[in-house]
Amino acid sequence: MSTARSKLEGLVELAKETSSDRRRELLRDITDVFLEDPGSYNSLESQHFGDIMGKVAYDLERQVREELAGKLSAEAAAPPDLIKRLAGDDIEVARPVIAQSPVLKENDLIEIANQKGQEHLFAMTARPDIGEKLSDVLVTNGDDRVVEGLVRNQTARIGRTTMEKVVERAGSNADLQGPLTDRPDLPADLMKDMLAFVTEDIRAKILDQTNQVNSEKLDELLQDVGSKLGDQAAFKKGEKSKPEIVIQKLVAAGQLNEAKLVELARQRLVPELICGLSEMAELDMPTTRRAIVDRTGEGLAIICKSCGFSQSTFSTLVNHVWPESERSIEQSCTLVALYNQVTPETAQRVIRFWRVRQAADGASTTG
Repeated sequence: MSTARSKLEGLVELAKETSSDRRRELLRDITDVFLEDPGSYNSLESQHFGDIMGKVAYDLERQVREELAGKLSAEAAAPPDLIKRLAGDDIEVARPVIAQSPVLKENDLIEIANQKGQEHLFAMTARPDIGEKLSDVLVTNGDDRVVEGLVRNQTARIGRTTMEKVVERAGSNADLQGPLTDRPDLPADLMKDMLAFVTEDIRAKILDQTNQVNSEKLDELLQDVGSKLGDQAAFKKGEKSKPEIVIQKLVAAGQLNEAKLVELARQRLVPELICGLSEMAELDMPTTRRAIVDRTGEGLAIICKSCGFSQSTFSTLVNHVWPESERSIEQSCTLVALYNQVTPETAQRVIRFWRVRQAADGASTTG
């Protein structure tokens, strides 16, 4: 039996002392002995230290555990079981451990996040090693303060899907908008989506941060893409295309809605988006396709406004509809302003005109 092991077993006997003052002193002594050279103990010896410290600390008042947590929070060789126990304690005990202990792994933190309240989640947002899985749990379970804390942590890794959730929440929480635009990993298309709802100062900040695209080059790109898009979305008479079949299934399942169109746009499924908009606006697909490829954005604004879509949805659709080009932030701002100028009454009037025109076109074709 090693000298360390023998010493630890002797400390176990000392831990049976009944005096609170003596046991507090004993805990400090044990902790100090361990912290003199924590890396020198093997896993079994470290576990013994953890068992002793835990036994003494949890027989005393919370203040003792707070002190112990503070001492062990940054130690990489701290006993894992004791660290996990402290991390699940009251927030005054858990905070330093949750915020910085290298002993806690992502799965440990996710388990705590799924069991504890907002204070524990907020403490996690200070960690330097937040991975994508934990980020998603924090956004899913956390309140606005937690989400803001996560977004402000520049070292946190936030996946695309999670970032979309944060951008959506930023639409109703202005406090998230500034920290979001400060993140270098915020995708450009999501930044453009934010133009639909950000405050004027944040919009100016986005414009200042983003390099503008040459307008003549953009026009050439949009003309080329518009032509290709027309080919992609060309549907043969009398036959059901794959995009049409997809949309018909969504309609049958009651799942074709505004959110689904946003999803299709973000996935760059433009033919399916055309079919979905055609269905929801009660327009034929050639008319819908012409509206979508119109680089002014006016046609898409008319359709979205007539369907009662939100400004955010219009912004998302218009910024994802051309898969091979990027519209500048400045142009996106102009389109959002355009959308706000279109009234529902005007949009409905235009839609009625388009329906009459498509009926006339159909009659002349069959006549």
